[in-house]
Amino acid sequence: MTDSKKTKKPALSSRRKASSRREFIRSAVLATGVVTLSLAGLYPVLSGGANRLRPPGALKKLKDEQKFFAACIKCGQCVQVCPVNAIKLADLDEGVGLGVPYIDA
Repeated sequence: MTDSKKTKKPALSSRRKASSRREFIRSAVLATGVVTLSLAGLYPVLSGGANRLRPPGALKKLKDEQKFFAACIKCGQCVQVCPVNAIKLADLDEGVGLGVPYIDA
């Protein structure tokens, strides 16, 4: 192997550099948009359960929300016995607590 036969890579043309840079910027913007939209889907989950009305007798204080989540077995009996059908069960759109009852006021 001789050193005189080294192969040099050809330099990129200015058009090729601009195209490569353009592709990088486009893919970076698209990736940022995808991440932003996917994180925006978490907003209802993070802020959903704090201001819900719960069935009568479920909470003694407003800070007992975590105790209520732990105690509720999500059986739906409170929904069945509500005479005015005001109690609903949380759905996937509601965020935290799938199947946890709340009052639709």
